Parts: sequence; structure tokens; C-alpha cells
Amino acid sequence: MGSVFAKAFAGGFLGKLAGTLFIAICLFLGFGPDKWAKFIVSEFPTWVTPGLAQAAFLTLAAITFIALFLPLWKWKQPDAVVAAGASSFSGAQAVAISPTDLYIQTGIGADYDRRTPSRFGGVLHIIRAKIINATGIALSQARVSIVNLNPANAGHRDFPLERGITLAAGDSTYVNVASHQEGSEANKDLMCLQTSYPGGFITPAGYGILIGEHRLQLRLTRDKTILAEIFCRLYIDDHDVMRLERLDK
Repeated sequence: MGSVFAKAFAGGFLGKLAGTLFIAICLFLGFGPDKWAKFIVSEFPTWVTPGLAQAAFLTLAAITFIALFLPLWKWKQPDAVVAAGASSFSGAQAVAISPTDLYIQTGIGADYDRRTPSRFGGVLHIIRAKIINATGIALSQARVSIVNLNPANAGHRDFPLERGITLAAGDSTYVNVASHQEGSEANKDLMCLQTSYPGGFITPAGYGILIGEHRLQLRLTRDKTILAEIFCRLYIDDHDVMRLERLDK
């Protein structure tokens, strides 16, 4: 079936090509289609001469030749050549990101524990996690979420933290995870996840507000593909300090 189609295609193509070349040669030698040119320009202004029409015919013949020849040339190319061309066109987008070169990291210190005066009194403490891109290529449109929160909060176990993360090769960034107001008796046992409600404008009561120790996973994803994740516990210690500790080391 394929060979029959190929022969039919080649025959039709060669016929069209022969006709086009015949017209082009006639125009170049100045006979035959000259009468066609005179007939075509007879109703046009005087500046449209037969010579100008011949030039237009030649241009049209060249365009027709290219239009007919180019598809056949592409059709004859080996699959490997076509694949190589597609790969070079897509560039870095064709390179898969290895999850083993993406990291979520917790720690202590100024980069992981941000403390600022609270307008309600005391100190607002925000815990952050570090996202590291060691893949050698850029990362875009990634997101960090809390998943499988235990116990659940307001009927939810999954909470988005940050969307649209873009990191150059070898770069890193920090993502806010939770906050706690230190030095406030009223909020001594409360922690607030740094999240936004994905279900609409009406947020369920207590959404993202945690009391007591919770266990969770911090997960980095892109297009529903898991790139990295760690298991942690989030709690407030006896000194009124919020902690985020890894459980999978």
C-alpha cells in the first residue's frame, strides 16, 4: 500500500514539475507564453508590458517549483534527521529534570527562621524551607505544597504554599511554611500555615490554623509530577518556639 501511494505521489509530482519547468523555459526563451502574456495584459494599463508579465510568470514558476519540491524533500528525509531537527529546535525543553537533583531542605538560622516585630505584640516567627535546583537546567512553573497533614485541618490534608516557582540552574529560593506569634499568651499554641484557600473566596473556619503537633510532607511538583518531597513534624516546643523537623533523615 505504501509503495503504491509513493509511486502515485511521485508520478503526480513529476508531471506537475515537468509542466512548470516547460512554462519557465518558454518564458525564459521568449516564445510561446509571450502570447499568453500579451493576452493577459491587454486590459491592463500601458505600463504593464508583456516583459513584465513574463517576469511575473517566471517568479510564479519559481515559487511553484519550491512549493512542489520542498514537501517531497522533507518526505524523503530519514526519520533520524527529522528527529534530530526537532530535538535541536526544542532545546532545553527536551531535557528531562531529574528529581534527584532537586532538594527541599529545612534548617535553623536567619534564613530559615524569620523573626519580625508583630503589630499585635511579641515577635512573629515564620519558618521557611529551602528549594535547591541542582539539575543544571532551569526549573519553571513548579509549586510547593503541604500534603497529607496529620491530623487534618478544617477537613483538609493538602495545602498549597507557593505556585509558579522559577529557578535558574544552580539557584535556590525559600518558601514560607508556617508562622507563630511568640510572646503572646492568647496565641501560645497556635501555628498558621502560609497558605491560601484554593476552593474559592469563602474560607472554611479555622483553615490553616493548627493547634498542637502535626506531621506532614513538603512536596515540590510540576505538572502533577513529584520532583522532591520530605517528611516533617511541625510543633511548638516548651520554650514557645515553633519547630519544623525532618523525620526522614
